[in-house]
Amino acid sequence: MSEALGLGASDARSRWIGVRRDQVGLVVVGTGLVGDWIIRAHASALEVVLGTLALVLAVPVGDGDTLVEWLEAALTYLVRGRWTRVRVTRAPSGVRIRARGEARFVDYELDHRGRLDLSGTDDALVATLSVLCDGLATSSGVHHVSLHVHAENEATSTVLALPTGVSAPDGWRIRALTPQRPQWLLERWNYLRDAEGVLAVLRVDDFGASSSHAPLERLQRGAEWSQLAVHLEVLGGERAQRLASRAVHATHSDAVTTSSAGFRRSARAALHVARLAERETLVAGGRALIRVGVYVVVRGLDLEHLRESVTTFTRESRAAGLRCRRGAGRQALWYCQQLAGGPGW
Repeated sequence: MSEALGLGASDARSRWIGVRRDQVGLVVVGTGLVGDWIIRAHASALEVVLGTLALVLAVPVGDGDTLVEWLEAALTYLVRGRWTRVRVTRAPSGVRIRARGEARFVDYELDHRGRLDLSGTDDALVATLSVLCDGLATSSGVHHVSLHVHAENEATSTVLALPTGVSAPDGWRIRALTPQRPQWLLERWNYLRDAEGVLAVLRVDDFGASSSHAPLERLQRGAEWSQLAVHLEVLGGERAQRLASRAVHATHSDAVTTSSAGFRRSARAALHVARLAERETLVAGGRALIRVGVYVVVRGLDLEHLRESVTTFTRESRAAGLRCRRGAGRQALWYCQQLAGGPGW
């Protein structure tokens, strides 16, 4: 949205005075129950047990998840089937993918002239995609656009998945229709197995520490990833303006509450408020409001090699100012979400 301010931290999880709202709720409930048990005579011991449990569940345990979210992911992983089938059906009208969800789209392939840089160095390509998203935003509803870069040995291919009925910009050609067999995935806690070996899916969760307006550039220079997927969910009409203004109001109220309570606002928090205000102005002027999701697939020859590759990629992404999540217990879901068209979004 903003070339001047760039991308920031993910706002997929709502925050209040710097803390996620689910954590605030658990802390308030836990503190209330424990406090009532302390000050009220003959209070039930169940109150202190439940209050302590609520406080414990609010503690972050890693990968950005609280304990309650980690337990939810673990329970879902235990009851979910281990096998996932990815089925691609091609027809002259487009492509349909079934993988824990369904997506229909038309895929185009880029006429490569060297290795594509998604970060913004190829200004002409970025400009055409920006115009495409702005055009989609003029209509109501939600439109899903995804860009996929596949690196295999020295070859690189780039695919653009668009909603049916939407034409691709210049420089893209319709991808050849080739029959594909269904692909089976075996899910483990923090990796997947397929017919080619082992792989792990990571998601970029925070761009806030990146000092560059091309945050993905450094990741593409590394040799540890095999697939990079950028998903854009374009919101149009009154819904986009409503969400943009609501985010500004909520963040401004958060800033006022924090300041009145005596807490000092950081420069990063002030920049976040300015970014949201600029986003509201741009959306009101007709620019697209876009939800961005970036997924990276890392492959390995075996489990040991996969762990080394993931560790290296995570270290390089942190050096580039990006924070990646491993998605333990969600590997099959994230793999399906990163596919063209984003089935399961």
